[in-house]
Amino acid sequence: MIPQFSNETKHLIIHTGNILNLSEVKKKVGQNLTEEVTESLRITLNDWIASNGNLGSDTSVVEVRGKQCSLDVQEERKDLKIGLKMFLPVRAPTDVTMISSALSKLMKELDTPHVESFVLSQAGRQAEGIETEQQLSRLEPLWKQIEQELDSGRVLSAGVSDIDTESFVTLHNNAKVKPSIVQINLATCCVVPPALQAFTKENNVQLLTHNDPLDLLPDTTVSEIFGAGWRLGWVLRSQVHVKCRGVLASKGFIICVERE
Repeated sequence: MIPQFSNETKHLIIHTGNILNLSEVKKKVGQNLTEEVTESLRITLNDWIASNGNLGSDTSVVEVRGKQCSLDVQEERKDLKIGLKMFLPVRAPTDVTMISSALSKLMKELDTPHVESFVLSQAGRQAEGIETEQQLSRLEPLWKQIEQELDSGRVLSAGVSDIDTESFVTLHNNAKVKPSIVQINLATCCVVPPALQAFTKENNVQLLTHNDPLDLLPDTTVSEIFGAGWRLGWVLRSQVHVKCRGVLASKGFIICVERE
């Protein structure tokens, strides 16, 4: 059933909390990331409706939290490593300050003054065939926001994902604070480009691979969950590892959807 929202509501912020606490998600072995986010969204919305009766509100921004929203980890902060990845839809963002806003929400949930890493991914970019110049025009204002977070100490290291070699080199060379991480999706690039390997080695950039979907939450999926007239704003994924054991202690999402 599609939930009903007040006409006054323009943005929904959904906090899944630690999905490792959601037995319904853990039971579904072999899910890809899109399926995992979708299932977590449905559970969180259902929990909220069960507790509150509906999602109606006369405010422009509504924050939704399910029963299992706590992200508390029973370890000392010095023993934890927190990694964030922010997924953006292919269209250019209208508000670049969303990075700081999303980061603040997540840090409040985790009760931490900083995170170890932050990676930005413009989801769906390669599927849409965006040219290098277009990609840079979208990434550079966003990177300036990340630079502010690096300067403030709230983010200790940061980088970008799913970017071609030419765009990354240009972004790196133009940046005041250099990206120290670059992620490559092996689903679209079977072999890491030699030029990118050489550049990252020369400039002390961590080169990583991943298998996250290019389009994390397609428009069709958003419409199925929230109804017509809603679109994805962004998704912020958090992963908390215990350093000495390499154990994943917490994993969660904050998802923003907005009226078109």
